[in-house]
Amino acid sequence: MIYELESKYEVFIKNILKSISILRAKQLIICLEKSFEECASNKELPLEILKALQRKGMLMLTYDGYVMTRGAYVYLTNDKFFDNVDLNDSIRIKDKMAVIRFEKNNKRIVTKTGDTEDLIDRREQDLIDAMWIVADMMPGSKDFIVSAYPWLLTFINEEQENSKLFEITKISSKNETAKVQLLKRLPVISDQETRETVRRIAIIDNPEHAWAVPYVGFKYICVLDENCPQNYRVVEKRENDILWKDYE
Repeated sequence: MIYELESKYEVFIKNILKSISILRAKQLIICLEKSFEECASNKELPLEILKALQRKGMLMLTYDGYVMTRGAYVYLTNDKFFDNVDLNDSIRIKDKMAVIRFEKNNKRIVTKTGDTEDLIDRREQDLIDAMWIVADMMPGSKDFIVSAYPWLLTFINEEQENSKLFEITKISSKNETAKVQLLKRLPVISDQETRETVRRIAIIDNPEHAWAVPYVGFKYICVLDENCPQNYRVVEKRENDILWKDYE
């Protein structure tokens, strides 16, 4: 039995899953470790919490390291009756997921099979990528929200002495030139007080292309790196006096 499962951990995880229903299990583990001292000191506790919440039906763990809600699973696969899920195992989704189509007489036809990353779309994958930063900045980022394009996730970090608004976007190698031009055309922020409040973070594919990220409030330029404990690293941190120089 996990002490305070429902009153503390369940509420915390539920709030995260309300905003992003598919993410990496490691991300939720980092969120727990950053937010609760007992989870940081007992490395086995976060996973046990996830398994306990899985038994309660809040989430499902996959063999390839993802966590998703039941609703997200049905959305991806159309497996409305969970026929392809082992509801008695510690890993509910034990194999590649199958996308099901129903024909006349309820005949089931599998149209596609794949790992989790094969079935989610690019927007969902970008949200998961941005979640590494949100997880690392817990508990200050706990009230994050999914944002309108070109941003992915946004949150106010009230743990800092002066609260900051963080906005995260991703610039992939496939759309780098177009995305940079779009970011340059964002509405101009000229008010100095607003500039001091906003902190933008870009996730890029090529660490050598940090120079291409426009100076429109981007404080941190990051790349994903599975060799780092937080799964990303900062390749450029910009000084405050040049953050907005493209608006000068």
